[in-house]
Amino acid sequence: MGRFLLNVLPIILAICSGSYAFYSTLQLQAIETETEDLRKRVTLAETQTKSMEEEKKSNQARMQVLLAKEVEFDAAKAALANGQGLKDLEIAVGASRNPTAEQILAVAALRMLTKGRDHPETLSAYQKALEMVNWSASLSSVCAAQSGIAATGRPIEVLADCANAKALVGAAEAALKPADASTEPTAKPPAKAAAK
Repeated sequence: MGRFLLNVLPIILAICSGSYAFYSTLQLQAIETETEDLRKRVTLAETQTKSMEEEKKSNQARMQVLLAKEVEFDAAKAALANGQGLKDLEIAVGASRNPTAEQILAVAALRMLTKGRDHPETLSAYQKALEMVNWSASLSSVCAAQSGIAATGRPIEVLADCANAKALVGAAEAALKPADASTEPTAKPPAKAAAK
């Protein structure tokens, strides 16, 4: 029996030490994988920290600009608080035979500073200035220019209000397609005629 133990005991010890070595290797591999994952997380955190620091510096610079503008705005508002400047400008613009949209906009801006943005006269002055711009005449000129560009075959984004120019862009694109593309459906909307 002693001889048997002497022969079997080294085998049992070898199996035990081999098992221990195997499980130790598995644990070491798991630790290395976890360490690599932690390194990646640290690198990502460092990158995010640098990004946040840069953003913080940028925000601090913007904050300084905004604080300076706040001081300027408060000073302008305080200077115009009694409303006399607004009254003088309203009298001057009212005395003008043909006030321009820019003059009406100046009155609206001063009203906003003195009376606030919620005051109905502020809104009415901005609306009056918008009406004075004569958008329909300007729009027809813009549409005519876009139609001309489309007629040359150049790609152009057309305003949604320019329906005739959109149709012309579609016709110009259809006319410029090669002959072998005639098998494609022609009812496809033009790609370049996106509304702004």
